[in-house]
Amino acid sequence: MWKVTALAHGGPGRRSKALREPERWSRPPSGKSKINMDAAFFEDGIVGIGFIIRDESGKTMLAGSKRCRGSGNNTLVEALALRFGLETALLGGFKVHIAESDSERLVRTLHGNTDEEPYVLSLVEDIKILAGETLCSTFQHTHRSANKVADFLAHFGKDASFEDFWTDSVPNCCMKFILNDVRREPISLL
Repeated sequence: MWKVTALAHGGPGRRSKALREPERWSRPPSGKSKINMDAAFFEDGIVGIGFIIRDESGKTMLAGSKRCRGSGNNTLVEALALRFGLETALLGGFKVHIAESDSERLVRTLHGNTDEEPYVLSLVEDIKILAGETLCSTFQHTHRSANKVADFLAHFGKDASFEDFWTDSVPNCCMKFILNDVRREPISLL
């Protein structure tokens, strides 16, 4: 049902040298789309969550940011960001084939690790149902540096009135990250 993407470790606290995480966003295979999501904590219990769905050319299909309240549980808010993105995709009629997160713990939980709080596991079950509805069959981990657009959208969510959405685009202030992702050679983000 779901493709398992390896999370290799060389033991406690050590990463395997065999698996290298990409430093830049990678395009999904031809004919597929990919969602990246992230969450950001702010003062007073404010959490920003964001997502972006792109096709094989790197073109933005759908993006969103949302402001909400949250706890200090990173896996929970990362899961909320994924559910937010998949729900929005489903409502908009978009298909999402691959879900990519910079939270290893969330990815392990999506692959069946039950070493989480019951409320996180319940949320993960919701995500799996939504994933089936949007054709998402792969949950994979990526490096933080390959998740910059979603991170930016999560931070952008702090100032959202409630929910902000973009189809075929992103906020102008986010474009330099998009361009860096789709170009062959990195550009300066200064």
